[in-house]
Parts: sequence; C-alpha cells; structure tokens
Amino acid sequence: MPVEIDWSAVLEFIARRNAELANSCAGVARSQIEAVERRYGITLPSNYVNFLQRMGESSGGLNLFGFTYAHQFSRLIRQLPSTSDMTQRYFRVAMESDLSAPSFEDIYLDLQHSDQHDGPLVRISRPLNPDSEIEEWPLSVTEKIIYELVWQIDVSRMPFGAEVAAFNGGASRNPLKTKEDAANLLRDLGFAASLPELPRVVCMSQPASSVLIAVDEDLVTFELGGNSREGVEESLNVLLSAQLGAILQRPPARRAG
Repeated sequence: MPVEIDWSAVLEFIARRNAELANSCAGVARSQIEAVERRYGITLPSNYVNFLQRMGESSGGLNLFGFTYAHQFSRLIRQLPSTSDMTQRYFRVAMESDLSAPSFEDIYLDLQHSDQHDGPLVRISRPLNPDSEIEEWPLSVTEKIIYELVWQIDVSRMPFGAEVAAFNGGASRNPLKTKEDAANLLRDLGFAASLPELPRVVCMSQPASSVLIAVDEDLVTFELGGNSREGVEESLNVLLSAQLGAILQRPPARRAG
C-alpha cells in the first residue's frame, strides 16, 4: 500500500542527528515544480514533490542516489529538452556528474508505473531515447531516499557496525515477510520505527543502536549500527537465532575511521 511521507518529520529526524546538516537543506518552490509539470504534461509523485520542496536544491551534501550523482532540481531542469515524449514517460531525478565515468547512466522516475505517492526508479544510458537500455532498480524513489538518509546520517555514523543477510527470501521464502518478522523481533527488544515503514525499507532504532532493513528482490539485508559492540551483538544475535534464514555477512566491529 502506498505510503505518504511527512518530510517535515524527516527533517526533524535529520536535525536530531545533525542540526547543521538539516539547516543546510534547501527546497524548491512549488511553483517551479508545477511549471515543469505543466510544460511536459506530467504529474510527479507526491513524495518526490514534497522531498523537492524541502531538500530538492540542497540535501546537505548527502548523496541520495549515488556518490557521483547530482540531484539538484535546478541542475536537472536546465538540461531538460524543450519538448520530449520520453520526458512524459521518464523523469530524471539524478544525473551522473563524474566526467571520467566509464558510462553515463542517469536515474529516472518511471512515470508510466508511478502512483499518486511513489514511483519506481530506472537507470538509463545517455542519450535518453526509445532505444535506450533500461535497468530497473529494486527500490522506489521514496525508498531510495529514505534508505540513503538513514544509512548516511544514522547507521553508518555509529562507531560499531555489523551486517546480516537473508538470501532467497529468508526461511519463509518471502522477503517481505522476512522483513516484517525481523521488524517485529526488534520491537520486542525495544526498537521503534525511526521513520514510516515502507514496503521494502524499514529503519528501527533505540537510543544506542539502529537497524536498517532493505529488500532487493529476494535478498533481505540488515545493516546494524550501535554505540557499543555489545549493543550491536544483542540485536545481531536475535536476528541470527530467529527463524529468518539470516546469515552473518560482517561481524560486529568498530568502524574504520
């Protein structure tokens, strides 16, 4: 079921962890977004529009679509074609900015399969045309942004970390069920959802540790972070001992740097 995100709550989540970063975020005027929609006869999903209004011009230096991908709205629309049937089907949300990249692939919202709130992402080589090869991404635009936000400002910044994975959908052979079962286990440990749960992404936290769960087709990954090795090990042991089919990928250890 589509989930509408309260982006003001997302900014509060960021501010609690890094007030300076939150203050550096800058949005796009709704009128500017609507002008682009009218020009091309498109409707962008509400989650993406609301994200643009709060973080579309500056996301505080966060790389939400990849380390070398620019997603500033003003930069994206400067390079939109004057007219294009393809833009009515695929709207670019991030562009490769590394001039030394071996190939130039940009990231687009698939408007043909988007709904009111969210939409799938695809990667397409330049130039965009009907013959372009299209690679589907496992996460929607909302899921990708939320995943990267939580990873970059929360889980990865904790001094200790670990990683667990459940292959082939986990013990249930249903990756979405495995994700939900894991979230319920963590709730029993005192974790709560940091941000609204999405179909393929959920971030759980308690005061001294966090777990970021994501589904990529039949793979379920668990990224753990904590202020102590013991805190990470407690969550890790629960996930490994439960009937999730989870396998330790990276043992608890202090993060480099």
